[in-house]
Amino acid sequence: MAEVSSEVQAVKRQLADVQAKGLRLYREGTDTLEAVRAYTGLVDEILVNQAAGLLAPDCDGVAVVAVGGYGRKELCPYSDIDLLFLIRDGYKPATVPRLVQRLWDAGFQPGQSLRTPNECYSWMVDDIETATALVEDRFLWGNSALHEKFQTGSLSRFRGKRRTSFIKQQLALLEESLDNPKRSIYVTEPNPKEGMAGLRDIQRVRWIENMCGRAHTFPDLLQDGSFAAERVELLREAYAFYLRVRVALHFGNNTRLDVLERDSQAAVARELGYADGGGSDHAAVEALMSDYYRHARSVYRFLRFYLETETRGRRFYSGLTRRFFSESVSPFLSLYRGQLFLSGPPPHGGTPDEILNVFRVAQQRSASFSEEVREALRTWAQAAGGNFTHSAPVLRMFMRILEEGRDVGLLLKRMNEAGVLERIIPEFGRLNFLVSFDGHHHFTVHEHTLKTLQEFDRIAMDEAYKERIFRRVYEQISDPLALRLALLLHDIGKGFPGDHSVSGTELSHRILTRLGVDGERGDTVEFLVYRHLELFNVSQRRDISEPEVIEGLARLVKTEARLNMLYLLTYIDVTSVGPGTWTRWKGAQLAEVYQRTREYLRSGKPIDERLEDVVARAKFSLEEKEKVLNHCRHMNNPAYVREVLPRRLLAHAELAEAVSAEAPLQVAVESYGDYHEVVFCGFDHRRLFANLSGLLFSEGFNILGARIAARDDNLALNRFEVEMADGVRVGIEARLERLRRKIDSMVTRTAFIPDVIRQRMRIYRQNSGASPLYGPSVVINNEGSERHTIIELNAPDRPGLLYDLATTLYNLDLDVCMAKVSTFEERVHDVFYVLENDRAKVDNPARRLEIELALRRAAIRPGDLMGMNGGTYVGGD
Repeated sequence: MAEVSSEVQAVKRQLADVQAKGLRLYREGTDTLEAVRAYTGLVDEILVNQAAGLLAPDCDGVAVVAVGGYGRKELCPYSDIDLLFLIRDGYKPATVPRLVQRLWDAGFQPGQSLRTPNECYSWMVDDIETATALVEDRFLWGNSALHEKFQTGSLSRFRGKRRTSFIKQQLALLEESLDNPKRSIYVTEPNPKEGMAGLRDIQRVRWIENMCGRAHTFPDLLQDGSFAAERVELLREAYAFYLRVRVALHFGNNTRLDVLERDSQAAVARELGYADGGGSDHAAVEALMSDYYRHARSVYRFLRFYLETETRGRRFYSGLTRRFFSESVSPFLSLYRGQLFLSGPPPHGGTPDEILNVFRVAQQRSASFSEEVREALRTWAQAAGGNFTHSAPVLRMFMRILEEGRDVGLLLKRMNEAGVLERIIPEFGRLNFLVSFDGHHHFTVHEHTLKTLQEFDRIAMDEAYKERIFRRVYEQISDPLALRLALLLHDIGKGFPGDHSVSGTELSHRILTRLGVDGERGDTVEFLVYRHLELFNVSQRRDISEPEVIEGLARLVKTEARLNMLYLLTYIDVTSVGPGTWTRWKGAQLAEVYQRTREYLRSGKPIDERLEDVVARAKFSLEEKEKVLNHCRHMNNPAYVREVLPRRLLAHAELAEAVSAEAPLQVAVESYGDYHEVVFCGFDHRRLFANLSGLLFSEGFNILGARIAARDDNLALNRFEVEMADGVRVGIEARLERLRRKIDSMVTRTAFIPDVIRQRMRIYRQNSGASPLYGPSVVINNEGSERHTIIELNAPDRPGLLYDLATTLYNLDLDVCMAKVSTFEERVHDVFYVLENDRAKVDNPARRLEIELALRRAAIRPGDLMGMNGGTYVGGD
C-alpha cells in the first residue's frame, strides 16, 4: 500500500509540474491555441507513461484513445480527461480500473468508457454527445490496430450512414442556441464554454465541417472560398479569447469553473493584463467584458451567416427559388417566407432614409431580416458616418415605428445590432456592452433596456397576458408611446456620471426635444424616467402601513394615468432584469402599493377602516368575533388590522390562545403559490427575531420579508414571508412539522440555534474565497418613517446572511420592528425598521457609525457571530 501511495504522490507531483509549466506558457503570451496544445502534450506524457506501466499486461488487447476536448488537444487545466479504452471482442482487461483509479487519486478527472470498436457505432447512434466526442479521436497508447479498426469501421460507417442526421442535429442545436429568447450574449456572468455564441457553438460548426469531410480547423474553413478570411480570423480570435478566459478561470479558482462570475471578473481581468495601466478593478472589468461581448457578437454574426447558407451546400438552389417566388416590397427588398432579402442595391446607395425604411417595411410586413440584409444595414450605417440626429425624415420615420407599436422591441434590437440606433440616439451608444456595477442585473444595460421594450410588446400582443392584471392596466393607458419612450430612456443615464435617474432625466429632455416630443407627453416621459424606481423602492423598502408613505406617493404621481404607467414600467423593468427576478412575493408587494395609491388618488384619503366594521363584514360567529376583537385590542400597532385579512386575524388570535408555559412558541403557515407566510406567536424578547431567522434558514427557507407585531401582554407575532430556496423536494407542511420539532428541542434546551445553522451550512458549497467586486453598503436615516430609524443594507447574498445581520442588531441593543428583504441575482437589499432600547430613534452620529461598521462587518465575514450565541434558543435568553 505504501508503494502505491508513493506512486500516486509521484503522479501528483508530475501533474503539479505540468500545470506550473502550463501556467508559464499561458502567462508568457504564447498563442492560446498553441498553449493549450502544448499543455495537452504535457498531460499526454504523464498518461502514456502511466498506461505503459499499468496496462503493459493488456497491451495487445487495449488501445487508449483521447476523445472530446482532450482529443482535439484543447485541454484546460481542470477539464475532464476524456478517454476511450478500445478492447478486442470478448476481452476483459483487468488493469484499466487500476489506471483510472490512479488518475483520480493523483488529481485528474478522467471520463472513461470501455468499448470494442464495433460497439462504438451503436453508442454513437444512440447519443449525439458521444458522437461529437468520438469524431475527434486521437490515439495515445496500446494496440494501434484496434484504433485503426475503430476508424475504418465504426467511425467510417457512422460518417457514411449517419452524416445527414448528425448534421441536422447539430444545426438544430445551433439554431436552438441562437434563437432561444431566454439566451443572450450580453449576460453579466457569461459562460465562455456553453453560453450563447460560445466555444460549444463554434465547435458545432467544426463538427459539421468535419463530418462533411471539408474541414475542422480554422485554416480549413478558407479552403473553398465560401468564408471571407476576415470572418474566419475573427472567429479564431474569439475562440482563442474564450479559451484564454476559461484557462484563467481554472487557474484562478484551482478548479473547473466555466462561468465568468462577478466575483471572478476582477481576478481574470488582472490575469489577462487589463489592469496593467494601474486603473481600478472596475475599469479593468469593463475592458474585459467589453472585449468578451465584442468577440461574442463576431461569433454570433458568423453563426447566423453559417446557418443561413445551410453549411455552404445549397445557396445557389435557395437563391434561385427565392428569385422566382419572392414578393417585391420595396425598390431593393423582397419578401420570401416571412424574411426580407436584398433584391438589388438601394437607389441611393443606402442613405439614412433608406436604412430606416428597411425597418419600417419589416414592421409593416411582420418580417424578419435575412443575414444579408443585416450585413447590408451594418455596412450602410458605417458608410453613412456620423449620426442621423439632424435628418428630419429619419426622426419622423423612427417616431412612426415607435408609435405603430408592433414588434418595436425586436426592431430596436435589430437597429442596435446594425449600429443604427446609436446614430439616431447617440446617447444610447454609451450603454452598449455596459455592465452595471450594482451587481443586480443579469444583462448589460443596453440588453436590459431592449428587453423591457420586448416585454412591453408581449403585454400588448401576447394572449398569455390576456387575463393578467398588467394587460388590464395596459388597456387603461391612453398614451402607450409615452411609456415606450420611457422604457427606451429609463436607464440612459447609466452611461454618464452621477445618479442615473437624475442624469437620465436631463438626457431624456434633450433626446425628446430632438425627436419633437414635448408638452404633456414629454413631461410624462421625463417623470417616468426620473421616478422609474419609486414604486419598487416603496414596495420593497418602506412600511406602507404608515399613512404618510402612500400619501406622499399619491402626491408625487398626481394622476391615476401616471400611476398606471409607473406600475407597468416597474413590472417590466423588474422582470427584464434577469431570470427569476420577478416573483409572486414582489408582485404582491408592488400590487398592494399600487392599489393603496390608486384608492388614495380616487378618494383623497388612505384606506383606514374601523376594526369593528372589518370584523362585522367577516361573518364570524359571536365567539370568533369576540376572540378577534380581544386579540386586536392587545395590539400596540394600529397598522396591524389594516395589513391582515380578517380570516388571518382569527388564525393569529387562536395561535395567541395556544401559547402557554409548556408551549411558549406556536407556528402556522399560509401558502400563496411560490411563497408562504410563516407565523410565529410566542413570548416576546429582543433576540426572538434573530433566532427565528436562523430557524427558518435551517429549514432551507429564503426570507423575503418580516413583520413584527407586539401585544401589551408580552406576546409577539412574527410574520415571515418565505420561499423554499434549497432545491430539496420537501413540502411546506413537512418543513413546518420539522420546525415544530426543532422548537420543542430548543424549549427543552437540547438544541440551540447555532447548532441547526451549522448543520444547514454544511450542505452549501463553500465560497471560492474571491472578494466580491461590489461590497456592502449601509445607509441609516430617520426621514423615511415618523416612528422608526430605517437601516438599509446592500450586500452580496450568501447563506445565513439575514441571521447574522439580525444577530448583529440584537448585539447592538436595537429592537427590530419590521424587515424587508429584496433579492436580485446574487445581491440583497435588506431594510430594517429599528428603535433603540428606550423606544427612541437612533439620533447620535457616533452610534450610527457604530451600527454601520458592525453591519458591514457581519455582511463581509459570515459565521463570526456563531461563537457569540452558543446558548441561544427560541424561547428566550
